[in-house]
Formats: sequence, C-alpha cells, structure tokens
Amino acid sequence: MKRSFSAIIILCVVALFSNCNKTKHLPVQELDVDTAVTSPFNYKPGSYWIYTDTMSGRTDSFYVRANSFIQVGASDVINDYHKIFIAEHNIDGTNAADSALWVWDFEGYSINVDYYYGVDILGWKTDVSYSPLFFSPFVVGPIITTADTASITAILPVDTISHIPMSEVAVIHQYAADTAVGKTSTTFDDVFYVNDTLGMVQMSLNHPLQGINRFWKLKRYSIVR
Repeated sequence: MKRSFSAIIILCVVALFSNCNKTKHLPVQELDVDTAVTSPFNYKPGSYWIYTDTMSGRTDSFYVRANSFIQVGASDVINDYHKIFIAEHNIDGTNAADSALWVWDFEGYSINVDYYYGVDILGWKTDVSYSPLFFSPFVVGPIITTADTASITAILPVDTISHIPMSEVAVIHQYAADTAVGKTSTTFDDVFYVNDTLGMVQMSLNHPLQGINRFWKLKRYSIVR
C-alpha cells in the first residue's frame, strides 16, 4: 500500500463526510480503549527525539506533528481511530530533502505503525506497515501480525543507549519478504528497541529494495504527554 500523508488525511475526511448522512445514527467504536497502552506512548505535539545514524553519522529529528482522533464510517459502525503522526527529517544537512512520516495507530492493546518514506515513479510515498509493531505490556515471544514475521526477542531489564539510562527495553524484530507476482516487492529486516517511557530508543532498518539502511540511536529527547 502506498499513500502520502496528504492522501491519508484527504481519504479520512472524504470517507467521513461521504458517509455522514448514512452513519450519523450508527454507534461509535472506540478503538483506543486500553489506557494502560495509550498512556506511556501518548505523545503530544512538542515531543521530539534526536537520533544519530551510526551507519552514516547523520543526525535526524523526529517530532510529533499531530495527535488526533479520526472517525471513519463503516457499514454498521463509526470507527474512532487514535493516531499520532511523527515527522522525520534530516537536520545536519547530510540530506536535508530526506524526510518520512511515522503513523502510530492505537488499537486495543496493540500499536500499529506505518512508515512512509521515499517516492516511487507515481509520486506516492512507500508504505511499510507493522501491524502491529508490538503489544503492550511487553511479553517475550511471537507477535501475531497480518502478514509479517514478528516477535519480541528479549526484554532488557536495564540498558544504556547513548548514555541515556533506562529500564525495561523490549527488543522487537520485524521481518517481511514479499515478492508475489503482481504486487510491489517489499523486503525488510528491522529491529526496534522500545522503552515504555522514552519510546523508540534504537532502530535498525534494513530495506534493501528501497535502499534504506539505518541504525539510529537516541541522542536526546523531550516528551510531552
């Protein structure tokens, strides 16, 4: 699936208003119902994370662009999605035009993430979906996903990343290799280090078909909840 950030918002708005007459009497289903999951990761605008890519030496900034509830009408219910939009930009001038968008979607006790980056020949952002990226609270073992292979391989009781002390870091491995005929090939082999206070503290992204190779380590941060 390939969509730009603008296309996502437009589709949500069109879906909502085109169904407003049909859905105004339908029940609303709150997908973000587990506050134990939402609270640690409910980042508000003003939050940011600065990472160093140890593969290239570049410095990248991630910041919360929006924290929104988006209602989309379905056939018999209005789904109320809770999404956090996190923009990614290179800030040291290494490749200032390089940017991406991370969309966190809270559903029950799972957190789904879409990663939109690069542009294909049609001008659409490349979309990699981690559905879900992880469940909270963290439990070592396989993560049941829609199509990918994923698992929490370890929970580190104490860790230090870039001299930032933290407790309980989940190591999450996400892997996919899709080369089906008639579909856009997607291959990734990613590892995320997630802390329930600081969020993503380390990320290893390996997307050979898209030329993405990152090993981000958290350098500094500021979180607003």
